[in-house]
Amino acid sequence: MSKQNHNIMDTATVGAQRIGEEPRFELCRCTATLLYLLYYYPPFTPKVAGISTLFSQKLSRQPVASAWRLILLFASVTSALAGITYAPSSVAPPKPLREVRAAWIATVANIDWPSTNAVATGQQKGELLGILDKAAELKLNTLILQVRPACDAIYDSTLEPWSEYLTGTMGKAPDPYFDPLAFAVAEAHKRGLELHAWFNPYRARHLNARSPISPMHIAKAHPELVRQYGKYLWLDPGEKAVQDYSLKVVMDVVKRYDIDGVHFDDYFYPYLDSDSSGRDLQFQMRRVGSGMGPGAS
Repeated sequence: MSKQNHNIMDTATVGAQRIGEEPRFELCRCTATLLYLLYYYPPFTPKVAGISTLFSQKLSRQPVASAWRLILLFASVTSALAGITYAPSSVAPPKPLREVRAAWIATVANIDWPSTNAVATGQQKGELLGILDKAAELKLNTLILQVRPACDAIYDSTLEPWSEYLTGTMGKAPDPYFDPLAFAVAEAHKRGLELHAWFNPYRARHLNARSPISPMHIAKAHPELVRQYGKYLWLDPGEKAVQDYSLKVVMDVVKRYDIDGVHFDDYFYPYLDSDSSGRDLQFQMRRVGSGMGPGAS
């Protein structure tokens, strides 16, 4: 063992002895050293185990004993795993046909397209063609269009309402009519670009939403599946009915449109939120019933 490793071992031993006299003496440093030895120097496990015993003896008389027992338990498990050898997989992944040079087109809150929900069909088409042309000019090969921001649709759907980010009113189709996803797919392919569909599988209502909720929206059609958490409405990823519903929506698009890929965003439980007093909200989201949450009517 090198001189450096001897010094590390001595530091851990001295730390263990002094903790008996001073419970708060560099606890973090000693613990980190101990775990470091267990992980990187498995041949020295017997001596490290002796140090662990010394820790236990000294700390059993201290108020912090319970916390340290947890640390020592973790150290023991780490020690047991240290001897496990790693064998690389013999399975070789397929080589990509080409690199993906992509850009996202966000529709929620009119971040990227359309510029506002008040522009006419002709301008919406023009703006989208401008994005496609710029992507081709930059030698991108893929665009990822957000087609379902919050259980609504940037395409013609019998399952969910038209998005308010197209016309300003949820459930209202573009006028003059056009199907933005079908249009985007056709124009992207003309330019040699792939067009991928981007879904938010569990977000049901964005805090920036302003339109009344359409009767076709899940918050009204199936309120038993919708939860309110903070300023948003969500579907609960843990419920089988929600999983089936979201899958049905995705597969509807896959079967009806010539898209080249599917992407998921916000595919998890929501980030921690707090109430008006700053206290963390527990994730026990109430079902949406008579009160439809933010922006509802």
